[in-house]
Amino acid sequence: MMGDQMNKGLYMVNDKFPGSADEMSYRKMVESIQDVIYEIGLDGKINYVSPAVEKLLGYLPDELYGKSFYSFIYEADVSLVKEALSYIEKPRNSHVEFRLCTRSGDLCWVRTTATPLWDRGKITGGTGALSGISEIKMMQQQLQDSESRFRGIFEASNDGILLVDSETRKFHAGNEKICRMLGYSREEILTLGIEDVHFREDLPLLWKELEWQRKDEI
Repeated sequence: MMGDQMNKGLYMVNDKFPGSADEMSYRKMVESIQDVIYEIGLDGKINYVSPAVEKLLGYLPDELYGKSFYSFIYEADVSLVKEALSYIEKPRNSHVEFRLCTRSGDLCWVRTTATPLWDRGKITGGTGALSGISEIKMMQQQLQDSESRFRGIFEASNDGILLVDSETRKFHAGNEKICRMLGYSREEILTLGIEDVHFREDLPLLWKELEWQRKDEI
């Protein structure tokens, strides 16, 4: 019932139906959502898109009605999205991340959760929400670049380095140098901890140092 009323509410935005009080409520709800709510037909044409699309892509909703949803997808991602939204052969909810082309020509990363639309037992298209995730993607890339850079330093170091969990006191990683120094393989290093490679009389000082590090005192 809610799905049927939502569909009517979406069409009402395009002036295809007069709006009832319930439909007006749904319209206000949809248009207040920060994510972009959309509806596409089986042919990929856009039947509805919420006003939030202007902030995400720079287009007004009226500029997008009747146009192919796929024409705004970055070319390299089109096949991925078509597979995710192939409702006819494999009716299901779909989750996919891809890039859209904005009015300015920039690329915008989005994530969508799409659900098939049914009418009299037949799938007529899909509806879903687009969430902008460009900032998340940028942070992920920066993290990967940083990890790659520091891993290179870690492996190339002339010093033996061990990464240890200050809570469990077990090793997370060791570079090639420490493996040669101690005579263990990388796999063996991951089964060891501080107590396995230090003299017993040195342990009290090491425990204090770990505690100081946890408290950011050193």
